[in-house]
Amino acid sequence: MRIIALDLGIKSLGIAISDENQIIAIPLENFLFEEGDLNAPLIKMDYLLQEYQVEKILLGFPLKTSGEEATITTFIKKFEKSLKEKVKVERVDERFSTQRAKELINTKDKKKLKENKDLVAAWVLLTDYLSF
Repeated sequence: MRIIALDLGIKSLGIAISDENQIIAIPLENFLFEEGDLNAPLIKMDYLLQEYQVEKILLGFPLKTSGEEATITTFIKKFEKSLKEKVKVERVDERFSTQRAKELINTKDKKKLKENKDLVAAWVLLTDYLSF
């Protein structure tokens, strides 16, 4: 059984998946969609849940450094509610995953950074989870 980690933004969904033994985190895709459209990423998740044997989804949950919920959390909670109808979902603190992703991408090319930061952030979340 696999674990999927997700970093949901307002226009993209970073997706990382574990191997079947839950040892290795594999960056899968940075799925782009229309701003604020939850339907497209939910359809994508339906496909992934059918394609892979997924035990659990790790959903990046954005908090401010103060611990308060970020503005996007309402959007993420709606997404989470729909996912929970299909699979076990565990929230993970993603406060520093995007920053770590930016450091790992290590580029001054803003387009490349924008295209990959959510994907790498999902990979960071899953790597951290599998390491413990």
